Amino acid sequence: MDAAGVSAAVLVPPWFQGYDNSYVISAAAAAPSRYRVMARIDPAAPAIDAELTRLASVAEVAGVRVLFHRETRDALTDGTAEKLWHSASGLGMPVMVYAPGQVEHLRDVASQYPDVRIAIDHLGLSGGGTREQRQAEIDCLLRLSDLPNVAVKASAAPCYSTDPYPYRDLHAEVLAVLGAFGAERVFWGSDVSRLRGGYREAVTMFTEHLGLSVHDRRQVMGAGLRAWLGWELGSDMSREKEGRSS
Repeated sequence: MDAAGVSAAVLVPPWFQGYDNSYVISAAAAAPSRYRVMARIDPAAPAIDAELTRLASVAEVAGVRVLFHRETRDALTDGTAEKLWHSASGLGMPVMVYAPGQVEHLRDVASQYPDVRIAIDHLGLSGGGTREQRQAEIDCLLRLSDLPNVAVKASAAPCYSTDPYPYRDLHAEVLAVLGAFGAERVFWGSDVSRLRGGYREAVTMFTEHLGLSVHDRRQVMGAGLRAWLGWELGSDMSREKEGRSS
């Protein structure tokens, strides 16, 4: 992070740790001025409301991240995730969502739960197929831009490019997302556990090669996400948590 000029980060447990958030929470607790956590949660967990309530009381946790993929894919559309959205709404808890091939279903969720801040992972891309399929997935994502409680994580971008750094074949899609959602609702992210290329290159793709204005670059590279999560750098976490829960 220091070498790439990244001063603070939101941590998400990698998939191979399952739903154990203890490692990233301990990392955030060790450096609370630098880190917050989006805790991974199973959308099909029977006691998901109790787990969300518990996580909301953890100072380092800013929200949750949920995957509708593989064994939990159907939870987005079969009613299983209703308790997740209902509890997140009541707690004021932001939710980051990875739902490859199912982004269109998030329109109903975002409309039904306008108080839930939903950030769609990885530009809504699934990572498979042709460039035409990628464009179709971007088009599907753009159709959600009119929903003010929906944002986009421009995370893992190099993984979806077939070009070498600075991954120019993805620039037009990223700029289209920025144009539709606005810089305040597009958040840079690395997905460092599987990142193609270097961490610094994932940063400079956005800071040096997209031609963003100073304002847009500042929003995409952190200011927008901090506002979305209610995270003020250098603030006391216990006061933030108390204020968010009240």
